[in-house]
Amino acid sequence: DDKDRKLIKSIAVMASTYGAEVCVEGIETEGMKAILQKYSVHSFQGYYYAKPLGFNEFMEWNDTREIQ
Repeated sequence: DDKDRKLIKSIAVMASTYGAEVCVEGIETEGMKAILQKYSVHSFQGYYYAKPLGFNEFMEWNDTREIQ
C-alpha cells in the first residue's frame, strides 16, 4: 500500500545517502519485485527466487544453476 511504499522509499534514500546498499527480503511475487525496482534497492531475496535451503542443498543448487 501507499504507506509501505513511502517507508521503503525513505529507508532506501537514507541508506544511499550513507553509501549503503539496500537488500529487500520477502519478495514473493513478480509484482512486488516490479514495485520495489522503482526505488533505490540493490538486491532482492525471498520465495520468488528460491525457498530457504540448508548449506549442502544451497551448494548443490549453486553448482547446477545457470548464471543469468
